[in-house]
Amino acid sequence: MQNLYNNTKIFNFSKFTIKLLVVILLINQELFSQKIDEVYLLDNLKLLSSVEFQGRKPGTESFKISEKFVSDKLREIGLKEITPNYQQEFDFCKGYKFDESTSLSFNVIVPKLGVPIEKIKPRINMLTSGTDWYPSSLSANGNFDGEVAFLGYGITAKDLEYDDYAGIDVTNKAVIVLTNSPDGESRTGKFNPFSRYSYKIKNALDHGAKAIIFVKIQGDSANVFKPLEFMEYGDAPQLIAMQANRATISKYFPSTAQLQPIEQKINSTKKPNSFILPNTTISMKVNLMKEMTKTSNIVGYLEGTDSELKNEVMVIGAHYDHLGLGAMNSADPNPYGKIHHGADDNASGTAALLTLAKYLKDNPTKRSIMFVFFSAEESGLLGSKYFVTTDMMTKYKIVNMLNIDMIGRYKDELQVGGIGTDNIFKEVLEKLNEMYKFKLNLVNSGKGPSDHQSFYLKNIPVLFFFTGIHEDYHTPKDTFEKIKKVDYSKISNFILDVINNFGNTDSKFEFKIAD
Repeated sequence: MQNLYNNTKIFNFSKFTIKLLVVILLINQELFSQKIDEVYLLDNLKLLSSVEFQGRKPGTESFKISEKFVSDKLREIGLKEITPNYQQEFDFCKGYKFDESTSLSFNVIVPKLGVPIEKIKPRINMLTSGTDWYPSSLSANGNFDGEVAFLGYGITAKDLEYDDYAGIDVTNKAVIVLTNSPDGESRTGKFNPFSRYSYKIKNALDHGAKAIIFVKIQGDSANVFKPLEFMEYGDAPQLIAMQANRATISKYFPSTAQLQPIEQKINSTKKPNSFILPNTTISMKVNLMKEMTKTSNIVGYLEGTDSELKNEVMVIGAHYDHLGLGAMNSADPNPYGKIHHGADDNASGTAALLTLAKYLKDNPTKRSIMFVFFSAEESGLLGSKYFVTTDMMTKYKIVNMLNIDMIGRYKDELQVGGIGTDNIFKEVLEKLNEMYKFKLNLVNSGKGPSDHQSFYLKNIPVLFFFTGIHEDYHTPKDTFEKIKKVDYSKISNFILDVINNFGNTDSKFEFKIAD
């Protein structure tokens, strides 16, 4: 594929835009010290979030553009290669396929006058894959035969006085649950935290269910199945899980309790309406097989200037992957085929890391620095999880890790996580912020849904720079135009000052548990 990012006519700012940007930044000169190349910063951000990069999804052909782009930038900057072509390759599951043994049938007993139910042979209705049903990539492999119950949205929310499982025993049964929540597709409703597929699976498991069938809520994408993507949610899947065509599944609801009226009633009353489907059992079998490919972290190394301190290495990291043309964890109700540009998440961190590397190459610190661009973060922190299992952890004395993930949409605060993982972090951040005047939200914990957690779990002090979730998060609307450019540049300079402080201080870093 052509290296489209070399076409500077497409991507470089106009002279007017650059002049305007410089004027804006000069206005802020009194507030903080400008060091980084702001035009370089924003050019790279615009490139990474452009149409040509197709959302930077690992496992796709277009992601190779991202890998080459970052590697080429590190070569241009002049960082040392400590991995071949700056790339640290690892195996990556891009999705699943299933074999012909995977199946779903509804077995229905039709009552006959004067004949005991137990004497009636059920009618077996074999449903068609791809049309009536499709496996879920969150499914365990295995078989299920037994009763099935409708459990509304599959939510247990005690604080909201709502529980779809109240008064119904689903032990050893399959459950049919609607996607989303009684708030529909709203991302701001009170039920939104309970709308994730992974939550619904765990809740079904906690209530003793053995299988789950997801049915889309009424809407334009009601009969669109989610592809078999890989997402790591922690524990290995323990529940057989499928998706079902809404029109098909509705046929097996009793005439007195049809799916659409029940869904509307739950939404309007915010009260559960769960029941066991009468005279009906189901048979399910799922056999998923992984489809493997390769992806790469990108690693560049800058040796420190002090004869002793250069043996200590600081890792500065950012993930450069995103959701491509839609993914399971997209917040768009019908995401597939739409470019998820990921300008804030995390082209902002990637461009900042490149810009920091460019500055620090000419202005190195006493300690050495490893710049790591992680892949497959969106699939479950896979790149950083791999990194911390390699000889990088024994070959180099890594003393801390600074993670940059979503710093382009400053609004109310700059959150810095991991403050409690080392004694000096809080004091240094607060002192440096006297010049920048950010509203800092300092969080003690070293855990969190980004790559710093992988290092924290290896007893390494971490910091996590983050400007917060916004309405465009994980949607196709996370674009370059939405970036708060002046604040973004200012935050990048702030992070540079933190790096310079940590890279040149004689103080030692000592890991502390801060969960």
